[in-house]
Amino acid sequence: MREAINLRSRLLPYLYTACYEHVQEGLPVIRSLAFGAPADPQASSHENTFFFGKQLLVSPVLQPGQQTQRIYLPVGGWYDFHTGKYYDGGKSHRLRLHDEYIPLFARAGAVIPVGPVMQHTAAFEPDTTDLHVFYGEKGGGACYCDSGEGYAYLEGDYRLHTFLLSADQRRLRIEQQLEGQYAEGPTVFRLLIKGLPFVPASATLDSIALQEMEEEEGGWVWYIPVDFQSFELHAAVEVLVFGRAQPPKSQKRLASSRLQGG
Repeated sequence: MREAINLRSRLLPYLYTACYEHVQEGLPVIRSLAFGAPADPQASSHENTFFFGKQLLVSPVLQPGQQTQRIYLPVGGWYDFHTGKYYDGGKSHRLRLHDEYIPLFARAGAVIPVGPVMQHTAAFEPDTTDLHVFYGEKGGGACYCDSGEGYAYLEGDYRLHTFLLSADQRRLRIEQQLEGQYAEGPTVFRLLIKGLPFVPASATLDSIALQEMEEEEGGWVWYIPVDFQSFELHAAVEVLVFGRAQPPKSQKRLASSRLQGG
């Protein structure tokens, strides 16, 4: 139960954004598979699994002590939100369950805002918000914030971050559009990118080279200002060594070690 409550508090930025999308577009926060994947002919036959906003999919565990669960994932690519493991969609997968584990999947290409664990929502005043990015050829996401009370947002006192992701086997790019005049809220995004098919060797922020990155369990991390316009990653340049393509030693060392200022 504790882990479920903590997960809910961490997903508050995503949930708040989903509620904003509901108000603006009329889209429900909780959506059936048939609603969220109308082009998938098998979606309507799986009633327990549901979409949570645009980017997440939940398959709740309904029986106490259940050890495994068969989960259908709609057409497309999906990642286990907790572990970053990739799954092909359009078919079912049997997952092993354990205590405190809620099967939660992110759509390939999703950019999902995540906050800290909190005891109550009034404590939500982070300087840094995580953006969990799950590799895919195209995708995106959004992050909405305002004061959380009153009607000033009707006069433009809000901030809407809209992200557009594009990628291939050697490159990933995220572009951002900003809307609104809200001056509070986080000042830094902690960018956590999972599922990359390449080892990143270089990164640019608004066309300026970044010198620092961190490798953490499940992904690569950068800290960037919230008002960025574009972020781009590139794979190492390959050279032939005895007929095999390998990255240069300097780039391989840069990408595989945790950098501390250079």
